[in-house]
Amino acid sequence: MLIPNRWLCVSALAAVAVSGTAAWAGVVTFSSDADFISYESSGAFSKTFGGNVRWGDGLAVGDWEYAIVNGADVPIGSPANSAWSGTNAHGVTFSYNGAGSATLTLAGIGSITRSVVDGPTALFARVKDSTTPLSLLSNIQIDLAYNGVGVDYAFDVLNGDANAEYWGVVDTHLSAGFTLTADAVLDGPRSAGSDPMYQFKVGVPAPGAAALLGLGGLLATRRRR
Repeated sequence: MLIPNRWLCVSALAAVAVSGTAAWAGVVTFSSDADFISYESSGAFSKTFGGNVRWGDGLAVGDWEYAIVNGADVPIGSPANSAWSGTNAHGVTFSYNGAGSATLTLAGIGSITRSVVDGPTALFARVKDSTTPLSLLSNIQIDLAYNGVGVDYAFDVLNGDANAEYWGVVDTHLSAGFTLTADAVLDGPRSAGSDPMYQFKVGVPAPGAAALLGLGGLLATRRRR
């Protein structure tokens, strides 16, 4: 595993406690959807927009394959289609310009840009796949726009098992814009639907999360297997 340029593992409560300070940055990992849902329920994260890429048959009616979505995972504007077949290795770029616009680009497949909610402070990558060999995101890199130095965070491989795997960062500088790049594999063939899939979840602490600060302290992070 590549070590991020800034390495600090935190729990849900710790992320809430320190995310208001501009100098703070941290990495958070989860080994299941259940763990991530607990993190959300604690108030540490509320999704505002994201990018979803999932298996499908490429038909323009019915199912869709990739989209920029709102906080409820509903596509913003029209989603896009791609006829996946076999092992679909491709590059992916997901970016936010710091001024209300996000772009999802699948190399050699297509690109979409949509208006989204401003001010994100957290970004997570998620991969899920119920069948071996597993789909994955590898060589994940995040470049924050504010400092102009190139890669600020990096992670080697996120293998998506049936429980889902997560890797992400909480950093107030995300609000000024970011670019995430990765190498992706959606392994098939499958029927149309959301298995396998990978996605990016972007958001902020949930409203009222500051009430958690009274519990205080850095807690042990949930660690990726």
